[in-house]
Amino acid sequence: MPEDIFQLIYRQMYYPKYNKRHHTHFFVRDAPIKPYEIINFQKRHNITFPPQIQDYFYRLNGIIDGFRDLYALTEWMPFLDYQYLYPMDQKYFPKPLENYYLMGHYDISVWYWLIELHPDPTVPTPVTCFLANSDTPKTEVMAQDFSEFLHRWYTEDPESLLTG
Repeated sequence: MPEDIFQLIYRQMYYPKYNKRHHTHFFVRDAPIKPYEIINFQKRHNITFPPQIQDYFYRLNGIIDGFRDLYALTEWMPFLDYQYLYPMDQKYFPKPLENYYLMGHYDISVWYWLIELHPDPTVPTPVTCFLANSDTPKTEVMAQDFSEFLHRWYTEDPESLLTG
């Protein structure tokens, strides 16, 4: 990416001005984390975060922007562990859910953002949007990796990252 997306988000948080695109300001959810917290999470779940996700936790560790919420590390979880995932919802995913991690939501948990994570950090990590609480739940890949997702989060209309 040509710009440091973290710097752009920091600028929006600490020098708030009316943002015509988003009509809101960004707020950090939690304090940046320590390296051992990332290591413990990775060991516990047998995954390895790619560098751009580690940077997110070290530099931001969660963002709230109106109805959009990207979670801090303490809130990331395997999607199969999410208490509101119904067994019937699993049929809407193109792959088994074992590698999907819940990383945020939009509009009080109507849309969920999930990222695919693996033990090998070089494996692609697409970000998928899942439309839940609907007569016709569906999924759609919104970005090929976390960096692309975060860049779109900042630069595009919020609804461009939703499916349905």
